[in-house]
Amino acid sequence: MAYKIQVEIKIVETPDRPAEFTLDKLDSGAVKIIANESGESIDGIERAVVDTSYDAMRQALSKHLAELSKKKALKKSQ
Repeated sequence: MAYKIQVEIKIVETPDRPAEFTLDKLDSGAVKIIANESGESIDGIERAVVDTSYDAMRQALSKHLAELSKKKALKKSQ
């Protein structure tokens, strides 16, 4: 079986103004809200994208491997 991996990154302005970096975890991945100054520099935005994508990747891999293990266990028991 083959697998397709999709990655989507959106950078959008927000009215939220956190005092410092925050990471809000969602079931579908992760959303990082960064301070205004960091969002306007390549280093700040790159760090936020790397941090966010790594966390989202780990969540997706964990979910995928858990589902795969369940499928294999069910198949073995039949």
